[in-house]
Amino acid sequence: MSDTTSETIFSPGMRVRIRDAEWFIKHVAPVKTGGQALYVRGITCPVQGRDQIFWTVVYKAPFFCKDREADYKEAWDLLERRKRC
Repeated sequence: MSDTTSETIFSPGMRVRIRDAEWFIKHVAPVKTGGQALYVRGITCPVQGRDQIFWTVVYKAPFFCKDREADYKEAWDLLERRKRC
């Protein structure tokens, strides 16, 4: 099986490899923050028969311009603001 990314669209019935184990997708639900919640059942040992939920992650950079110096300053300012909270 190939590696999965945040761009992958999952659907019930698919088999996926997560954390070195194979899982059968029973249900997929959208998540408010983007991505999907995967409701799965284990196929291989030691997770066989075990139900689990995994969330996909959608990462979006906090900057948009091509000038890297400005990007780093904006990212640094974002981290500083979060540190103060």
